Amino acid sequence: MLRRAVTSRASAAAGAPRASDLALMALQAETLYTCTPEGRLLRDNDPFGVPQPPRFFLGRTVEGNLWRVRHDLPPALAARLDELARAEPVCPDAAALAAPPALLDAARRVLDAAAPISEEWRGPAYALPPERALPPSPHAVRITPETPARLGPAFADLQPYLNEIEPCLVVCEGTQAVAVCFSSRLHPRAAEAGVETRDGWRRRGYGRAAVAAWAARLRAGGRLPLYSTSWDNHASQALARSLGFSLFGEDYSVL
Repeated sequence: MLRRAVTSRASAAAGAPRASDLALMALQAETLYTCTPEGRLLRDNDPFGVPQPPRFFLGRTVEGNLWRVRHDLPPALAARLDELARAEPVCPDAAALAAPPALLDAARRVLDAAAPISEEWRGPAYALPPERALPPSPHAVRITPETPARLGPAFADLQPYLNEIEPCLVVCEGTQAVAVCFSSRLHPRAAEAGVETRDGWRRRGYGRAAVAAWAARLRAGGRLPLYSTSWDNHASQALARSLGFSLFGEDYSVL
């Protein structure tokens, strides 16, 4: 199952003015990770037990860049990553976010020299503007710890985490749960969408309906819906755009 927000990071509530792209990136970083008082990555806020945060995170926007390094990196390595991030050019426009960051090769070299890179992520990050209307999702059902059976067998592995991934919405076709959207990261002011659709039911609008229902429920609770995915997941990007999510930056992380 895809646990990255289809995934990831200020305006908190529907009806508030839209935040700047850099403020949205700061909010997303707070949603994804817990940091030390000095701003070093302490842990990943993934509810499914990801053991540790990336060694390096870079959020790029057209208004500026934001970065974090993990708290346990050797001082010389942390200083080198800070140096590379400070020198990273600001993207001139949103289209330039899809191109790799200028520091990509250098960051890979310094991190790989310290320890082999085990995972790397790049992808667009979106937020739902407060004024954007959402389509109705009449077949969506909210799942709570009191109603776990509604997940069905396809999404039963979410059951132990229902308190941590609230709100969790499934879309049903008849009696079958065919798509689900849940909070893959949760923050007092925002949450990241995690969406999954069963094999055989994709590209039929079920995932879109699940995300719309989740975003509406999130807004009702005063949180901002966030959505991130990878650059090669074009279907996921199209889903975000179809619901009016606005691109505000790119996430790049290395474990």
